Amino acid sequence: DGWEARAQHIHREFVARNLSPGGSADLLGVTLFLDAL
Repeated sequence: DGWEARAQHIHREFVARNLSPGGSADLLGVTLFLDAL
């Protein structure tokens, strides 16, 4: 399987479980930003 098929599979799994990685990505971004200061 290519990366697109894998990404689609992960997306379907997240939707099926009502998961959203958005908050985690925001927190990671802020953490890396603050660490760089």
